[in-house]
Formats: sequence, C-alpha cells, structure tokens
Amino acid sequence: MPDSPDLACVRAAQAGGREALDALLTACWPDAYRIARGILGESGLAEESAQEACAQLVRALSELREPASFRGWFYRLVVNAARATMRSERRHRNSLPLDERIEHVALDSDDATIDRLGIERALLALPSMQREAIVLHFYADLTSKEIARVVGAPDGTIRYRLFLAKRRLRALLGERRDAAPAMTEVNGHA
Repeated sequence: MPDSPDLACVRAAQAGGREALDALLTACWPDAYRIARGILGESGLAEESAQEACAQLVRALSELREPASFRGWFYRLVVNAARATMRSERRHRNSLPLDERIEHVALDSDDATIDRLGIERALLALPSMQREAIVLHFYADLTSKEIARVVGAPDGTIRYRLFLAKRRLRALLGERRDAAPAMTEVNGHA
C-alpha cells in the first residue's frame, strides 16, 4: 500500500478507535479498488468488491492476531471479495440473453486511453488465477511469496502463474517490446 497504515494505526483500530479505523479505511481504499478493478475489469464491480472487502475489514479486524501482517491479510479480503463478485456476476450474466451480455460489457468503457483498455482486455483474457497473481504483483507491488500468502498457494505455484501470465500478456499485447513498460506506467510504477 503506497500510503500503508502504520502498525500503531492498525492496533488503535483494533482497540476500537474510530478515528484510527477511519484512517485505516482511507489508506486501504485505493489499493482495494485498484486490485478489484484489475481482477474484475469493471469499475462498478470493483467498487462493490472493494466496499465488501472494507466492510469485512471492519467486521474482522479484531480477529487479526498479527497486526504486522495487516497488508497481506487485507489483500486476501480484497481477492476473496473479488472472487465472490466474479462468481455472482458470472451467474447473473449467464442468465441474460447473449445480446444483453454483450451490451452490458460494452457499457463499462469509462477509461479513455486505448493502451489502458488494451491492457485491461488482455488482463481479462487471462485465467482468473493468473490474473489475480499479475494484478497483485503489478498493482500492489507484492512479491511472489507475499502473493502466495494472500491467495493461499505455494510460492512456486505463484511464480509459475506469474510466468504464464506475463507470457500470455506479451502475446495478447502483440509481442510489443513496450508492453511491459506500458503496463507499469498504467499502474503507477516506473
């Protein structure tokens, strides 16, 4: 988290401090939304998932045993909320006629830049486990070990998912040498 809450803030929020909890939620929201958006590909669904993750944070913060592991714990909440939203949305979309499903996807094109849209389309073409790994790696700056803890998979599996995802993204983005820099520029990394 770029503006990651400090340990004292997490502990104060766990102890019931309302101001600390507000500060914690304020610090967590941008990453929650960015990660959910990367996984789900739609702003409305991402907002719904990020809100759910923040609500879960409020409900479960007192159960967090190690405040120092807050970041990974919170990212797990976000990924799980995005997964639940994805399952729910899949069921909803599959119940719509095909022309309404296509229209529904087409209406969520609020981003103006073609490069970003191309990257988002490429991300959405990845299998969900690869998409989660790549989003947590590029959007949240997590290492493969940190991602492994967040998603509950072995580190080697995460490294393999990242390898496959990067290879697939290069292919989807047309083997352009500038595909990786474009991806990092979109996500705020240089």
